Amino acid sequence: MNAANILVVDDEPQIRRVLRSTLTSQGYVLTDAKTGEEAIEIARKAKPDLILLDVNMPGMGGIETCREIRRFSSAPIIMLTVRNAERDKVLALDAGADDYVVKPFGIEELLARVRAGAEVVIESGTAPAAVLRIASPPRRSIFECIALLPEDSTATIDADFARDVESAIQSHREPLDPPAWD
Repeated sequence: MNAANILVVDDEPQIRRVLRSTLTSQGYVLTDAKTGEEAIEIARKAKPDLILLDVNMPGMGGIETCREIRRFSSAPIIMLTVRNAERDKVLALDAGADDYVVKPFGIEELLARVRAGAEVVIESGTAPAAVLRIASPPRRSIFECIALLPEDSTATIDADFARDVESAIQSHREPLDPPAWD
């Protein structure tokens, strides 16, 4: 079972209902919001592990909401939208989104994207430090995970994990014989 907290932001009650049913059946904990403003307030307080964010909402749209959330959160943001144009995707990604899913979407595809997005979660405290929670088995290298840390933060890796990483490196290392020069 997953314990990741997901914030679903969509002005359509039917979409929120479907996502709630689907994601909670997979073990995720869900919070939802109907507007961008409500999403920002919830994201500040609840600190979700992942955000599913609709682009087209009345009032503050998804792109602006994404930009605002990025000011204080590094939680992965997956945009949900009917817009399929490349320009819309680029705007969302430039605003800080991590992924972009076009409606109507397949549930299996969305679940795969949620699993990938929730794989590496950065928890920032008040001090410049962060904790990486990495899914098992990881699909990203430790270096890719560390690259996701906010600037000026530190990473602490426990000894067991460090041994596992070193063992994995050793088992995949190519021999470092000097090249033969003719």
